[in-house]
Amino acid sequence: MDTNLLSVNVDKAKRRIDKLQKQIDELQWFITCAENYKPISFKGKVIKHYAYQGSILKTFEIIKTDPDFEIGKENIYKAIDITEIIDSKPMDDLHLMVRKIYRINKKNAKGN
Repeated sequence: MDTNLLSVNVDKAKRRIDKLQKQIDELQWFITCAENYKPISFKGKVIKHYAYQGSILKTFEIIKTDPDFEIGKENIYKAIDITEIIDSKPMDDLHLMVRKIYRINKKNAKGN
């Protein structure tokens, strides 16, 4: 067996493992950040719910039950507002990650 070929394959495997470990670390950070997130505003609630749901529509359905969502009988937020909150300039680390996930989901949806 060619030892050079084996060495190249081992190096590729090590690089792949390093890349996967970085992704695992990023996901663990995201989970910890979402679990410990204490929203202090309506926008923060939207960010936290999207972090858990990964869907604008699912987030909107949850947010509709929030007491801050309604004034009287008139809804003050629409699904597009949820999208605008998520896609706005990040206000913190979780928002930054959520916006990144939203944009990836949006890109993947267009590709289908």
